[in-house]
Amino acid sequence: MNCDTDSLPDSEWRDNSGYTDVECYSDGTYKSFVPEIATEWMLSGRTLVLAAGHRVTFFANGQLERCVLASQATVDVFGAPAALAADTTLAFHASGEVRSFTLGSQTSWLPWASRNWKYRGAAYDAGMALDLSEDGTVVSAARRLSGVAITTG
Repeated sequence: MNCDTDSLPDSEWRDNSGYTDVECYSDGTYKSFVPEIATEWMLSGRTLVLAAGHRVTFFANGQLERCVLASQATVDVFGAPAALAADTTLAFHASGEVRSFTLGSQTSWLPWASRNWKYRGAAYDAGMALDLSEDGTVVSAARRLSGVAITTG
């Protein structure tokens, strides 16, 4: 990803990728941008749809730092696949590991199987907002009801 605009002669240069408010690091890589339309993004072989109108940020090392999901997506969280809720923020550590997210509905082809997300010996319901440390330990888990966060652990 390169957003170096200094070499272009036209000071009215516009990124035709559908991004606005483009910010770049000094090496020409993206620091942040705002997609004008919902934009597909590949992350570790999985497709995410970034929400239009929400800033996407990157660490200086090129890793995705933060985005808002336009639709439910499945992401590997320290090796455990998790369905994430739409219209929520997904944040990462500089290492590329997931830092915070909100769980979406977990699916199973077995009708009697639990719909909870199981991670490191605990089960979490859809709608739980989780924050993880750099080693994957759950630092906090909260359910949001009517805009109020209720801490559960």
